[in-house]
Amino acid sequence: MVALMVATGVPAQSESYRDQHELEVRALIDPDAVLLALAPLRQQAIQAGNQRELARLSLAEANACRVQADWFCQRRAGSLATESARAAGDAYLEVRGLIVSARGHAAMQDFNAAEKALGEASSRLRGMNEPILRADVALAYSSISASLGKSELAVRYAESGIAELPAGMAVSVRVRLQRNLAKSAVDLRRFELAEAALLDAQASATDLDDPKLRGEIWLEYGRMALARDDAATARRMAGLIGNEAEQLQNSQLGGLGLELAARADLLANDRVAAAKRLDEAAARFRALDLYRDEFRVVRELARLRTESAGKGEVIEVMARLNELSEQVTRREREVATDDFEDRLRYVEQEAELSRAKAGAEADRLLAETATRASRLSRVIAIVSTLAVLALGTLYLVLRRTAGKLEVAETEGVNALARQS
Repeated sequence: MVALMVATGVPAQSESYRDQHELEVRALIDPDAVLLALAPLRQQAIQAGNQRELARLSLAEANACRVQADWFCQRRAGSLATESARAAGDAYLEVRGLIVSARGHAAMQDFNAAEKALGEASSRLRGMNEPILRADVALAYSSISASLGKSELAVRYAESGIAELPAGMAVSVRVRLQRNLAKSAVDLRRFELAEAALLDAQASATDLDDPKLRGEIWLEYGRMALARDDAATARRMAGLIGNEAEQLQNSQLGGLGLELAARADLLANDRVAAAKRLDEAAARFRALDLYRDEFRVVRELARLRTESAGKGEVIEVMARLNELSEQVTRREREVATDDFEDRLRYVEQEAELSRAKAGAEADRLLAETATRASRLSRVIAIVSTLAVLALGTLYLVLRRTAGKLEVAETEGVNALARQS
């Protein structure tokens, strides 16, 4: 039996990232309010030239977008957080921005850009004593590995991330790592490992008020139940997911719960109920423009309608499936274009930086040359002055000597004259 997690009503603060903005925490339970509150705060930070505050606000926006499953927004906010943190010279916030933007890229299936951002984050973490951020990077790699069907690798990343975290630190990161571990363990049919991970996740999350994360844990319990042919437990987990979705007013989570319930219906051979729930799940995903989730559900619905529905319904669902297929292709092209433009901007920035460095180096060499020339001029002037003084002194000495010789000569001539 699955034990219910207890929500406290206030997001736990002890597990937060260092110097985390309060709006980033509040985004877990009220993302809409957070997004509305951000605009004036961002304007104030811009007017004050406070890049560090802009980075913190962008991380709060990214968290709200993640809860709402707005991946474009999450990616953009993560990139803004990274840029602002760099301008502020804050390496910690920069790494956080890179991780957040990597998650946005990964959710949009842009794994190359995600891995590039994570590689940069890992590079920045070298020499930094930040176990939470290292675990966060492992969490992102685990999610990417699972999305690519590399379940063994996903398990290893999740386990390495859990090992990074000291007891009592970053509870939400720990729970997400355990969730990923359970998901991949189910794919590998390692049910004991999956169940142990989910039980640990529940125990770790008792102080968190994060409905979406709780719903994700119930979802993994439900998927494990389906893998074990346990339709009743899967339906119960779907009900718990629906409760969390209602509390958060989150259509994506609600759609995932309906999809889980539909698959439980199919396991119990109740195709009518399954088709109804799949229809509703597809509608929720469509409202959020979650085309990949909708494509997955509509594909299952097409299979059901082909087996039992009338010709009109089959034509309708197949038409929608074709539309989604085209949308997937178009969005992938857009992602590739965005990635190309990002890379182009990066190359242009690198070229500009190289030009700036070359200019600075040329200026430095010119300055060094001018300094050396100035020093040489001073040395020549000093040597010339000393030479003139030496020549002048020698001239005076010679004149005095000549005078003395002339006097001596005159005295000698006079002496000879007297003797004669």
